[in-house]
Amino acid sequence: MTDQNAAPLKPLVPKPGSISGLCISRAANEQIRGKLSLAFADLGEQTVKNLSRAIGVFGLPASEIAALPVPEFQAAPTSPAAAAPQQAPEPHEIRFCQAPDGVQLA
Repeated sequence: MTDQNAAPLKPLVPKPGSISGLCISRAANEQIRGKLSLAFADLGEQTVKNLSRAIGVFGLPASEIAALPVPEFQAAPTSPAAAAPQQAPEPHEIRFCQAPDGVQLA
């Protein structure tokens, strides 16, 4: 498992006085750096469950996450086809037959 895959899957247990919130790996931080208006703090090398070696970890405090604005989502415009009333499906006639071994087939 690589740094990139491990950190989002294996949450760190915060120690008293440490950052609680969101932790990501160094590889994940390198991919998002400069693309978000958030700055993750470097928490150094941390031991993560199910990995034999420590990985670089970056954290975002819960207080900063709570301060983020809630995005407003707008409903996608509906197409004329989607706005049309739904028609009931046509009834199907199902015919059964019996195989030589006695199994009933539709």
